[in-house]
Amino acid sequence: MTEFCLADLAATMGVSTDAGRAYLREAMELAHRLPRTYARVMAGELAAWRARRIAAATVGLCPAGADWVDRHVSHVAHKIGPAALERAVRDAITRFDPEGTDQAGCGEDDDPRGVWVGLDKPSTATTTDGTGQVTVDVSATLDLADGMDLETTVALLASQLAALGSTDGLGVRRAHALGELARRELGLDLDAHTADPADPADPADPGGRATPRRYGSGPFGAGPTRRVEIVVHLTRAAICAGGTGGNELVSVRHRATGEVLTFAEQVRTWCNAAASVTVQPVIDLAGQVEVDGYAIPAHLDRLVRLRDRHCVFPYCTRPASGCDLDHVRAYAAGGRTCAANLAPLCRFHHRLKTHGRWRYEVVDTGLYRWHDPWGHTYTVDTAPGGGTTRDEPGSEPHGRAPHGGAPLADTG
Repeated sequence: MTEFCLADLAATMGVSTDAGRAYLREAMELAHRLPRTYARVMAGELAAWRARRIAAATVGLCPAGADWVDRHVSHVAHKIGPAALERAVRDAITRFDPEGTDQAGCGEDDDPRGVWVGLDKPSTATTTDGTGQVTVDVSATLDLADGMDLETTVALLASQLAALGSTDGLGVRRAHALGELARRELGLDLDAHTADPADPADPADPGGRATPRRYGSGPFGAGPTRRVEIVVHLTRAAICAGGTGGNELVSVRHRATGEVLTFAEQVRTWCNAAASVTVQPVIDLAGQVEVDGYAIPAHLDRLVRLRDRHCVFPYCTRPASGCDLDHVRAYAAGGRTCAANLAPLCRFHHRLKTHGRWRYEVVDTGLYRWHDPWGHTYTVDTAPGGGTTRDEPGSEPHGRAPHGGAPLADTG
C-alpha cells in the first residue's frame, strides 16, 4: 500500500483525507481484531456506524484487550451506549494493560466536577428581531455550595441589567450576566506578585505584600478587558450605514471558534460593546500582488491565507493558518510568486502534490481544479458557501456556483 493511496480512497468516497484515514483504520480494526462484531456487520445485523464506534474505542488497546471487548460487547453492539462502551474499554485496560491505566485516564478518581465551554462548536441562530447571534454551549458540574453562589450572583447581575434598562428576556440577561461575571474583578489574587522595592511603579503596598492585578473597567466594576481579534469577510453593502447590509450573512473567523456565519449587524454589535476597536488594513482578496523571488512576504502570505481559508485539496478543511503555501506552478518551472499562483496546502497534501501523481491548476480566484491519477477531476471552491465538486469523466468541469462571494477581508 503506497503512502498516498489514502488520498485517492478518501476523494473517491467524497470525504477528507483525515476522515478516510479514520474509516480505513476502523475497518482494519473490525476485520482483524474484532471478528465477532465484524461478522454481525457482514450478516446485516449491525449498522456500520455502530461497529465503527466500537472499533474507534478499541484501536488503542492491546490485542488481548480488543478481543476481550469484542467478546463482551459484540452480542449487544446494536444497542450499547457510549457510557457502557467506555466502561468496557476501561475494564479491558485495567485487566490487560494496567501500566496504561493512567495514560487512558482510568487512574483518575472519576470526579465529575468541571466546566466545559464549547468554543469548538459555535452555532448561529436568528433572533426574534431578525438579527443573528453566534453562541456557544456552556456546561458545568460544581459543588453544591459553589452552584448556589453562582445562581445567586447570576440572578443578581441579571436583575441589575434589567434595572439599567435592558429589555432582553430573563434567559438572555442571565447569559449576559455570566459574561459580565467573567470580566469583573477577580475575588482571589491568583496572579499575585511580590513587590520590587527598587521599582517605584510596582503596585504594592509599603509592606511589600503582593497586590492584586487590576484590569479594565466594565458596567459592574473592574474586570478583564475583552480583547478579541476577528477576521470578517464582507461586501461593501454590509458596511453601508442605513442600508440593508445588516441582514447580510458574513463570514467571521476567530482563533478559538474557527469560522462561523453570522449577520453583519452582529459584528456591529460586537464592535459597539467593545472597549476599543482597532481596524487593520482592509485586504482586497481578489487583488493580484506579485513579488520578485521565491520567498513569500508577510502581506502576500496573509492575503492568500485569508482568501482561501483552508487547504485547497479536495474535501480538506484544515485551516490555512497551519498550511504550507504552495506555488501552484513550481517556481523552478517559471511559476511566479504572486497571489494568483499561491495556494495553501496542508503538509500531507503538499507532499502529495510534490511527490505524488495529483496535479492541479488555478481556474479563478479561490477556484482550483484537481486531477487524480485515475482520470477524475475535482473542482474546489474556497469562497464561503463553496466546497468540492467531483466531475464525472467526460463531463464538462464545474465552475463556480452562484453563491454570495465576499471580496473584502477586514482584519480588525
